[in-house]
Amino acid sequence: MLATKTPDSFGFKSAFDRNWSSSDLSPYFDNRAANETAKRRAYWVAFCLGRCRLTGTTLEGEAQGEGLLPDAIALDAALLLAAHTESWIAAAERFALRYKAADEMDFEAREGCFELVNARVEAWAVWVAVDAVRQDVACGVAGGVSVSNAAELISSAARVVALVESFDASLQKIRNLLVVVAGTNFLSNWREIVVEPYSANIPWCLSGALEKDVDAATPAVRVDWRAVEAASLEGPVLSGDRLCRDAEEPVPPTEACPCCDYVTLRSRWNYELCRVCYWEDGDEQHWDTSLAQARANFVKYGSMYDDCDVLLCSSEERAKFEHRPR
Repeated sequence: MLATKTPDSFGFKSAFDRNWSSSDLSPYFDNRAANETAKRRAYWVAFCLGRCRLTGTTLEGEAQGEGLLPDAIALDAALLLAAHTESWIAAAERFALRYKAADEMDFEAREGCFELVNARVEAWAVWVAVDAVRQDVACGVAGGVSVSNAAELISSAARVVALVESFDASLQKIRNLLVVVAGTNFLSNWREIVVEPYSANIPWCLSGALEKDVDAATPAVRVDWRAVEAASLEGPVLSGDRLCRDAEEPVPPTEACPCCDYVTLRSRWNYELCRVCYWEDGDEQHWDTSLAQARANFVKYGSMYDDCDVLLCSSEERAKFEHRPR
């Protein structure tokens, strides 16, 4: 049984437990073919498990060698990660063609840069969970053990490695644009919470390279981009849909944020950041702030945070979204 046992310091525990207990995963345990919903849930489970690994949140039974994802879940997570990574590479390439300097980008484009870096962290987390299964399967095969889907899992994992390397190369090409992310706490926060052995092999964009690059950037880039700084570590970009679309054709939001009731979300429970109150819609808790407290903060401060230094959504920006009271 996979279940977290350490304190939920970052909200990663509840995210994993909720996804792991989802009925969406039932095909994997009932010997049925996994549908698209099950595969997406498998991806989320791998992502959440990977974040627990990266931050040292251990699982019940791990001391006995348990705690690995089932092979079929790991395989589908790997296949979906490969597809997402291809879309992220394409998005990075489009950024390279469209912008030559960070001070040419509007807010939407800068938010896109944040999502690209966030996507790289997402890929890292999913890979950590998948690779643990790959290593276990490879050891079994080497020892003469017959493992279902072994060849496909190993080949899919190898493809993910190649694609992530290409993604890194694409990000390196636009590092002069990605410096806008260095004005936030996102990068330093991840460096602080990642534990060994993962901290020894941290993705280049988290290594401090972007912070060094920002020193050479133009004044227009060295801004306190607080709307992005308000984002937590959690926000994965599932399927890369936003990154795959041009800024002129955004996906319209259809769901109300559970915190502020403004229609800012494209779907529920996908860790999407509300652009009015900055609630991240993944769990009933955002870091150490409960949904109830976030709602109270929004009524009082206009944000889910009780920190008056956090940039509030302007009245003009808020007016763009429908208010749908509970």
